[in-house]
Amino acid sequence: MIRWLVIVPLLCASTAWADPPTGAAAQLRDCEALRGVRVTRSEPVAGGALHAIDKAGKRYLVFPGTEQRACQVFPIGRAAGRVVAPLRSGGGQSKAFTLTPPDCNLEHCPIAVAVRDPADERPLGALLLDDVTCDRAVELSAVKAFPDHQSLVVTCRGDVGGGWHEQLILVDAPAGAPRRLLDVDAGSFEALSPDEKAEGQCERYPVGFLRVEKVAARPILRVLGSWDQQEFRKHGTLPAHQLVFDPKQRTFVAGSAPAVATRVDPYRGCRPKD
Repeated sequence: MIRWLVIVPLLCASTAWADPPTGAAAQLRDCEALRGVRVTRSEPVAGGALHAIDKAGKRYLVFPGTEQRACQVFPIGRAAGRVVAPLRSGGGQSKAFTLTPPDCNLEHCPIAVAVRDPADERPLGALLLDDVTCDRAVELSAVKAFPDHQSLVVTCRGDVGGGWHEQLILVDAPAGAPRRLLDVDAGSFEALSPDEKAEGQCERYPVGFLRVEKVAARPILRVLGSWDQQEFRKHGTLPAHQLVFDPKQRTFVAGSAPAVATRVDPYRGCRPKD
């Protein structure tokens, strides 16, 4: 399953620290996850977040609550993933990092993606990925799809049963505010019991991918998403589909080229017995 969506960031700017403005003060006060934390300064961050600092100097990325979800708080410190790359159009290097909440668990472990200038600890923009569970691992890498800047690929792994599931998320931040462009269901790792191994079964790993086929203002991707095990056993290949960026919709749509039969090895050299 491949799904894509665009998030239009709310662009805000601030040149100096200040006491929390009236609206921000109310949002911080109503945030249950900040109970017991005395916030002394805050500023808005592009993407609808707040960058807050408490009396002890600890910093937080706060996404105020909405009708759909509770307030989310991410302490800024040890990042789950980080990368330095030219992420902004026409700009220099930027630092991107991912954060997980203190109460991350297999039931719910959202992540935040933030971008900042290397010379300033304050985030330029932030994106909340609240519909994912990345309790097992989060990886962050840069990929060049557009000519004047690089984008980010977030690899999210969440525990599922006796294994884990992998999701790839393409994020773009040409103006400093990250936006979500594409999600790819990369598949799952399925651990085996001793009896299943004795029967000659093989552990299965994710094989989905997101690759840049053409760097352009309208980049072209080749994407392989979730797959059918019986189809793979029958043909030994899986279809990788072409997606093209639509600047008007600011998302990726199906390209005109046909799917490409792609040979993959989800069993990593192991050959399961029928």
